[in-house]
Amino acid sequence: MVAKGSKRKVAEVVDVVADKCNNLANALESAPNLPAEVVAMLVEVLPYSLCQPKDKRHRFQEQAIQAVDNVLQEIEGTLKKKIDDTRNNLTAARDQAAPSEALVAATKVKLQEDSLSFTKETKTLAESALNFRAARKAVEDAKVFQQTGDQDLKVAAKQKEKLQAIIDELIEPLKSGVVPEADVEKSCKTLLTSLKVLEFDEAMLMVLGSALAKVPGNRGDFDLMAIDQLDKYMAKHISPIEATLQAGEEGRAQRAQGVKLAEDALEQSLQAQKLRADDFESAWKAKKDDEVALETAKRGLKDLATQTKSCEKALYNCEAEADVFHEFARTTFQDLKDRTTPEPVVELEKVPDAPMAATTCAKEEAVQEADVVLPMAIAA
Repeated sequence: MVAKGSKRKVAEVVDVVADKCNNLANALESAPNLPAEVVAMLVEVLPYSLCQPKDKRHRFQEQAIQAVDNVLQEIEGTLKKKIDDTRNNLTAARDQAAPSEALVAATKVKLQEDSLSFTKETKTLAESALNFRAARKAVEDAKVFQQTGDQDLKVAAKQKEKLQAIIDELIEPLKSGVVPEADVEKSCKTLLTSLKVLEFDEAMLMVLGSALAKVPGNRGDFDLMAIDQLDKYMAKHISPIEATLQAGEEGRAQRAQGVKLAEDALEQSLQAQKLRADDFESAWKAKKDDEVALETAKRGLKDLATQTKSCEKALYNCEAEADVFHEFARTTFQDLKDRTTPEPVVELEKVPDAPMAATTCAKEEAVQEADVVLPMAIAA
């Protein structure tokens, strides 16, 4: 019987084992915290140990395989730690999502409330400004009214002052005879001139000038009558003026009181406007602070979403790396570690004539035995 195709199948087994060794070598080269010379040594001994079937290994090969296993376990531990750390980071990021969303929602509510308060304070400040302007206008109007109303009193007061000066400085000194003799004529002329302005009777002026020029003891009845007429005339002019002043005094006091009340109202309006301005500024600042806080909270939530997405990607990569390692390194290592020498597959062919068949089978068996010998790199 002849084993046809055995040489091809052995070559295929050798190629598969070599590929697995290459995959395992690549995994070993990625081992963390392992010196390069150690990695190089392990990679070099792989074909001479792990590629050898289990039933043909000696003690030193088993030790080399155990060293590779230890390295693979270390790599597995590192990958597991990466996965655990990344999963913890993802959990922490997700745990922060709810508080961050709640913070954004609460900040939005506060911003809405403070915005309403700001709008209210804006209207209140505007109303306060209008009230202040109205109060200031009221003061101006009160002062104009006072000035206009007091103007008649000022005119009347000046008229009274003028008439009283004529009486006190001219008439009374001349009547009492206290004017020096040298000044009597001059005082009389001044008095007569003043009386003409007051439209005193011309005839009476001539008599009056003569009567006042005399010494009081030398005056006759006619002289005294003229002087008495003068007194009555002056009283007649002063009396309505005094009545006007007396009647207008109450109005003057009322107008002055009106100005004072308007000024007090203006001061109160000014203080109220200052308070409203302070409240407005506080509301404006609160609104601006809320806007900044909301922007910060949104940015934090966005950053957290980015961080969560990054953690998810990192976890996916770590798990994918672990899966690749398990499939192309750990599973490959276990397959090679547990691999035994395969049984040869024999395919039967039609037996030729006995002499020829015996010779052919002998030759094929010799070739088969020569072909199943593994290369030196694997069998050593």
